[in-house]
Amino acid sequence: MARNLDLVALRSFVAVADSGGVSMAAERMHLTQSAVSMQIKRLEHELDAQLLQRKGRGVVLTALGEQLLSYARRLIALNDETWARLTNDEFEGEVSLGVPVDLMEPEVPTILKRCKQLYPRVAINLVSALTRDLRAALAKGALDIILTTELALDEGGETLLRESNDWYGAPEGTAHLQRPLPLALCKHCAMRPSVIKALDAAQLAWVSVGDTDNEATVDALVSADLAISPKLRLTTPQVARLQDDRLPVLPGALINLYLADQPDERIPRIAAVVREVFTGKAAAA
Repeated sequence: MARNLDLVALRSFVAVADSGGVSMAAERMHLTQSAVSMQIKRLEHELDAQLLQRKGRGVVLTALGEQLLSYARRLIALNDETWARLTNDEFEGEVSLGVPVDLMEPEVPTILKRCKQLYPRVAINLVSALTRDLRAALAKGALDIILTTELALDEGGETLLRESNDWYGAPEGTAHLQRPLPLALCKHCAMRPSVIKALDAAQLAWVSVGDTDNEATVDALVSADLAISPKLRLTTPQVARLQDDRLPVLPGALINLYLADQPDERIPRIAAVVREVFTGKAAAA
C-alpha cells in the first residue's frame, strides 16, 4: 500500500538539519520546540528509523537521515514550485527586459531562470539591442527594464557593476601586430568614441574592418583573425584576451540599470532579480 510522507514534518526535518538543532529550527519556523520535536518523531515513526542523534548541545544526521535530506529538499522544492505555478496569480503579466548584445552571456540566462522560479506567472519579454536603442525604447515606454553598458551613469539609473574593457583577438592570432591596426567594432557602440580616442592618444594608426552593428559579425571577424576588438571581461568571449603592451589601456565600462517610471509592481520585483545576479557577480570578482 502506498504511503505518503508528511511535507510539514519534512520541512521541520530540513530546518533541523540546516540549523543543527531543534531550538534554532523552531525559531526559524516560528514554532515551539515541542512542535518541531513531535514532527521529527512522527517522521521517524513513519519511516521506522532514527533520523537524528544528539551531539553535544545539537543534533547530527544519521546515515539514513543524510539520505532522506536529499529527497526532502527535492520534494519540498517540487511542492513549492507546483503551488506557485498553480496559485500565484498576483503578479500575472509581462515585463520587457532590454539587454545589450554583449551582456547576454553569461548572466542573462541566470536572470531568466531565477525569474521563472520566483514569478512563474510573469512572462519576461527579452529584447536585445544597442544601448542607445534600449535607452530610446525605455524613454518611449516600450521597455520596462534595461541594462546598459556606458561610460557614465545618467539620472534615474543605478550602476550594478564596474567592468574592465580589454582587447581581444583570435587565439594565437596576429591581427594585433598589423599596422594600421584592424579594428572590428559596432559603428554605434557606446564604447566606440572612447576606444578611438585611446588609439589616437597612443598614436596607433587603425582601420575599421566591417561596417556593422551586429555583434555576431564583429565576433566572426575577430575569430577569423581579421581584426581585434574591445570587449567586457565579464562576457568571457570565445576569443583570446590580448597581452600586448603596445595596445592602449581602455577605459572601463559601467553596467547600469534603468527602470520605467510606471506604477507596476512587477517591474521592481524583476529588477531585484537582475540586481541580485549582477551584484553577486561583483561580490565574487
